[in-house]
Amino acid sequence: MKNYYEKVICVEPWRSLYIDDKKDVYFCCFQAKKDWSSFSKIKFSCLGNIKNKSIKEIWNNKKAEKIRKKIIKEGHENVCFNNCPFLYYHLHDKKLIAYKKLEHIHITTSLSCNLNCIMCNQNHFSKKELPKTFYAELVNNLQSLKEITQSGGEIFFEKTARDFFLNFNFEINPHMKFNFITNGTLLTKEIIKKIVLYGGYINISVDAATKKTYESIRKGANWNVLIRNLKLLFEYRKRYYKINPYLDVVLSFVVMKGNFKEMISFVKLCERFNFTPQFDWLTGNKPKGENLLKIKDLSDLNLLYNIILNLENRKNKNPIAHLKVLKNDIKPILKK
Repeated sequence: MKNYYEKVICVEPWRSLYIDDKKDVYFCCFQAKKDWSSFSKIKFSCLGNIKNKSIKEIWNNKKAEKIRKKIIKEGHENVCFNNCPFLYYHLHDKKLIAYKKLEHIHITTSLSCNLNCIMCNQNHFSKKELPKTFYAELVNNLQSLKEITQSGGEIFFEKTARDFFLNFNFEINPHMKFNFITNGTLLTKEIIKKIVLYGGYINISVDAATKKTYESIRKGANWNVLIRNLKLLFEYRKRYYKINPYLDVVLSFVVMKGNFKEMISFVKLCERFNFTPQFDWLTGNKPKGENLLKIKDLSDLNLLYNIILNLENRKNKNPIAHLKVLKNDIKPILKK
């Protein structure tokens, strides 16, 4: 695959950590994902594990320093995933990297989930949990922290992680922002209000624009519950906008054979609530016959390409996250 971000410096190793379900620590989730290994150049193992090392010890250890030096010298492309979507947001010049404090931490709290989505490879019966001392260290010892991202599994299905957010003392830490990756089905009025007041972003996995497709992909989910929660989120966001005008609400859509024809309707759904649509490729082989990039059915890819063009040319010019990545990945296949 072509690298669309040559000579771009990824800033994540200077500001962020990602903790996976095994409690291994990386600079970001793309260094941890094995799904990308076939077309990436990841040459480093994890930085450490929070079961036997503190976050502070891991943040500036020898391996972390080695990765940072390699990125400065050679760019991100010899360290990590070449077409990383995060670089869409981080088009930084080398000279702009002037900080090395841990500002953001992304925690995979647990793999437990209330749904059984057809493309998910996670073990939702995993019993692995964060060390009991983890949240105490997070609150008491990391004064530079500005953002905490929580994901799963389903973050609001996991009681400890949910309670950590709901009981967090924002009076002592008024500048802290929480981010969430969630399926949105377990949102309550209490959770939604707190997200609207103290959230940086919330990414809700939807993957469809109709009840039938949604419930066939996201097994165990209820379309009506999702729409109810999206309406509540929209109303609360509008009500408290002056207090927190920076909250970004993203609805995500994993593009596969069984749902890509709903992409235009999905964008219209997002526009109805003034939320940001985001499209990402299905990776891996689950479910069978759904990975458009592996099947390479030219009829489907031509139709998808035209859908993308229609979305680019629509009257509403609000951004659609990662749409350009999809378009650029299809082009070389259609040209052959």
